[in-house]
Amino acid sequence: MNHTPLQETHEAVAPWYRQGWFWFIVGIPMASVCLGTTMLIVAFTHQDSLVKDEYYRDGKAINQVIARNQRAEALEIGATVTIDELTGEVALQVGGKDDLLPSVLRLSFLSPTLASQDQVIDIRQIAPGRYIGQLTQQIKGRRYVHLETIETQDSYKPSEKGWLIESQQHIEAGNRFQIGYFGS
Repeated sequence: MNHTPLQETHEAVAPWYRQGWFWFIVGIPMASVCLGTTMLIVAFTHQDSLVKDEYYRDGKAINQVIARNQRAEALEIGATVTIDELTGEVALQVGGKDDLLPSVLRLSFLSPTLASQDQVIDIRQIAPGRYIGQLTQQIKGRRYVHLETIETQDSYKPSEKGWLIESQQHIEAGNRFQIGYFGS
């Protein structure tokens, strides 16, 4: 009988962190955790401004908005809005059946998609029916334009006895547009 001794082979085994299959199996869950964490961070830092937090309260207040729109229509309130493209000055010529216009009105330029582009300014009366205000930054494109009365200079609440004009406009630099009532 011929016996040959078994030869032991001592191959160097690579450590665990150099094994390809280990990284393949562990890499997929690790990538999922990293991607999920990234998506959570993006979702919380860039919240959608189209969804209103106070949708229930706003829904209950719709009757007040309708009543204020009807008061503006009954008083035949209309305004011509001019925006100076260089200085950002907003000039309004307001007219209607009501000769006693308030000394301060609120003019809002609301973006349909980005709340960060909204501008709300209080405009002051400089002559009967003539108002002036100042924009903080230039606006252009489609905007919802609201012109409304407010209680007092220090109040941020809309007047319950006042009026509101709502319009949708495409605003370009230096153009003039009309909102509200201008004859039938």
